[in-house]
Amino acid sequence: MRSGAAIQAWPQPPRFPAANVIRCYNLSMGTFSAGQQVKHERYGFGTVLACDEERISIRFDDHGEKKFVRSMVVLEKSDREPPPEKKSSRRRKTPPAAKQP
Repeated sequence: MRSGAAIQAWPQPPRFPAANVIRCYNLSMGTFSAGQQVKHERYGFGTVLACDEERISIRFDDHGEKKFVRSMVVLEKSDREPPPEKKSSRRRKTPPAAKQP
């Protein structure tokens, strides 16, 4: 090492989350149920679609459906009401008019 060279430190690991933030692997199997509202730090609010021992599927309001490995994801429970279902904006095609002889 050269003298006078700056030593770069490794970034600090993240601190433990607040009390209301939960890690899935610390929870029992029945903690999440379909329809429960959660918040993810990157994707925002979402609704739990399915959850098993290894994975959890969540439909986020602005980012669609995402699947996570339970041991890796950090979620926060939410008390908010689920948003209304969005209706499809596509129109159905009308069948062509029958030809008259």
